[in-house]
Amino acid sequence: MGRFPIDGRQLRILEKAIQNEYNKLEDFAEIIGVSTRTIRNYIKLLNSTLKKEIAQLVNIKDAGYKLEIYDRERFNELINQCLFQQNNLPLLNTPEERLKYIIKRLINSKVPIKIDELANEISVGRTTLINDLKRISEPLSAYGLIIKGKQNEGIELKGNELNIRLFILDFLCKGFITDCTAEYYFGTIDKSRYGEIKNYLVNLFYHDNFLITDETLRELLTYIAVLLRRSKDKRYIESLDKKYEEITTTEEYILAKKIRDKLEKEFNCEINDNEIVFLTLPLLGRKVPINNDRSCNIRISSHVKQLVEKIIEEVSASTGIDMKYDKELMWGLEYHLNFTLNRLIFNIKIKNPLLKDIKNCYPLPYEMAKIAAKVIEKNYNVKVNEDEIGYIALHFGSYIERSNQKLFHIEKVALVCGTGLGTAQLLYVKLRKFLGEDKVFNTFSDIELTRDLLNEYDIVFTTVDINIETETPIIKVNAIFNENEVQKEIERIYYFKKYNLKLFESNLSLLNMTVVEDMFFILDRQTFIDNLMLMVDELWKIGEIDAGFKDRIIEREFKAPTSFDNYVAIPHAINYRGDRISIAVGILKEPVFWGGKEVRIIILLMIPKEDVDPELIIKTYEELLKLCQNKRLIENICRVKSYVEFRKLLQKEIMV
Repeated sequence: MGRFPIDGRQLRILEKAIQNEYNKLEDFAEIIGVSTRTIRNYIKLLNSTLKKEIAQLVNIKDAGYKLEIYDRERFNELINQCLFQQNNLPLLNTPEERLKYIIKRLINSKVPIKIDELANEISVGRTTLINDLKRISEPLSAYGLIIKGKQNEGIELKGNELNIRLFILDFLCKGFITDCTAEYYFGTIDKSRYGEIKNYLVNLFYHDNFLITDETLRELLTYIAVLLRRSKDKRYIESLDKKYEEITTTEEYILAKKIRDKLEKEFNCEINDNEIVFLTLPLLGRKVPINNDRSCNIRISSHVKQLVEKIIEEVSASTGIDMKYDKELMWGLEYHLNFTLNRLIFNIKIKNPLLKDIKNCYPLPYEMAKIAAKVIEKNYNVKVNEDEIGYIALHFGSYIERSNQKLFHIEKVALVCGTGLGTAQLLYVKLRKFLGEDKVFNTFSDIELTRDLLNEYDIVFTTVDINIETETPIIKVNAIFNENEVQKEIERIYYFKKYNLKLFESNLSLLNMTVVEDMFFILDRQTFIDNLMLMVDELWKIGEIDAGFKDRIIEREFKAPTSFDNYVAIPHAINYRGDRISIAVGILKEPVFWGGKEVRIIILLMIPKEDVDPELIIKTYEELLKLCQNKRLIENICRVKSYVEFRKLLQKEIMV
């Protein structure tokens, strides 16, 4: 077999391109640790090697690089050749490649490996290899695996067979999401048999009315490949922990038993009952398509429903947002956690390609999901990783998106156009499609407008300037408007309207507009609670809060600490004296720790008891957490010495 002229770094670019449909240069640069300029050169080399008739990395404007595959069969052959080269010829260009190679050697070796021989094999010194083995120990320990060695005998991997397989699946099999991956790594299933097994599984799940995604099908096929390869090497699952016993009573186990029977017949081998449990794992931890009529047939256990109730209660207590009446959120979490718990209990790892975007675009849902993760960890004695937290965050994100839609209520729309009938008709059609066919639309010229006329409508869209004072929100648009930008503008206007802020101020930050000098503090106490109490006592003196606010804020903090990332805590409580949300800010001279996190800024929310929309609280949190994501700004705020400096800093930030 000829050599495929590609190194490990270019291979990782391909891997990333297969995982995600679109990737920026920065995405590739981050995983490899080189500049975007170097990435451009790698992409040119890759495209040259792949050839235009096979596949190309194409730069799509405003989206990123997309892998376009024109000849799937030849592409898979090239990838297999490349993987063969990487596996059999230790061209170890990066420390990561070296670690992966060492792990594969340890997993596949039937006898201890001498350190000096392994060091020579990968062309590194003994000290470098020992340091590599130390680095490997951490991911291995997550599966209860260790590297043991005896003098003059060598090193070997120790641990039970099931955990070794789960580690293989997580560490070696993640990446190339193609059917040829399992075939290459384990070399057990030829193409025809692989296709037969895949077709058998598809038909089995269809006839048994068992919902799976394509991703779950690929996962199961990889489990099968691992099972066959390990069995070929006479590495069997001889025993299982007691926690796996309950698996044998599930419908997934019954399906796995049928799959076992098929494999025994197809490969003329014997597969014991413990191996059935192994095949059951990807089915128990599957991600099932939601929004499917058949999904209602999946039974949600009572302990999952109770867990969701605890999560909603804890998130509500931590944020002050009452979400227990949102049935869609409750159902979505129940459905999702029904399978998530299986993954966590049985140590089945999944990758979340959306994690980075979720953190950046949905900071509040992600913080809510972190609270949910703590509840899960406390109740089930498991560790919830970031990938799982990200998927949980999507459900809270959906809840917040629905809440943002409730922030405003539009029934009557006025359209003001000064550029002729054609433009007016185009705007009418686009706005009707955007806002909904059930809305009442009326079109006017600018000379027809009066204050009384405008006040009859919920919102006004205009192509010309309107110099009439009115309580009705006015949004200026052109005939070819961007729907996302208009949606954000509507939310912004209604948000500031509910905050009783003037529209000309609405380009300023939330803190700059709402925090007055009497509600700004420089704090020097030794603990978080002492600093918080100083703020509360001063707010009581100026009549901003009621007498019981202090007890409520303390009770809530001890129940669920409100410290977030980037040195910020956002405590909150009901304020019986206020008629709208108020904000106070405290800057600590010295950092303190609260809830396991370093705190240097306290943003105190005072929420009125009556007539405050949960949607408004959500929007306030979103604005504050967006601010908290700006590390540079937060660090600058930590250094201010007075209210004047604070205001100047925020104003300067706005002008940048």
